[in-house]
Amino acid sequence: MNRRVFLSAVTGGLLAAALAAEAHQAGKVYRLGWFARERIDVLYPHLAMWPHRQQIQDFATKHRLPVVTAAREWTQIGGLISYGPDLRAVFRQPAMYAVKILKGANPADLPVEQATKFDLMINLKTAKALGLTLPPSLVPRADQVIE
Repeated sequence: MNRRVFLSAVTGGLLAAALAAEAHQAGKVYRLGWFARERIDVLYPHLAMWPHRQQIQDFATKHRLPVVTAAREWTQIGGLISYGPDLRAVFRQPAMYAVKILKGANPADLPVEQATKFDLMINLKTAKALGLTLPPSLVPRADQVIE
């Protein structure tokens, strides 16, 4: 089964065209070499790349490319910064809707809810390995810092 998934790259301060990477088999992502050849400042993997996160992070580490993502778990494996909704809370929302519906609530009467809690995680170990200095005002704002 072929799937198309996307990585974005920032080069020269501008978002470069997203590169389609074809995943022909689980755990294999091809055409990552494009990022090594271009002058990329940062990688921003789409959440569709989640199954390939370790391979992409290993590639980014090897080529000294910082990874910024919405998933805090990616920062735990070496990404530089993550900022996104608390996925545990997001995944609890459908369960709460189901309970309300099972108790007799009309689904049309239930409000649409969006994430209200966002987490900022910074990996200072990665920043140091990449030779990056983060703004001093950013680190104290983080919900979690990996040192």
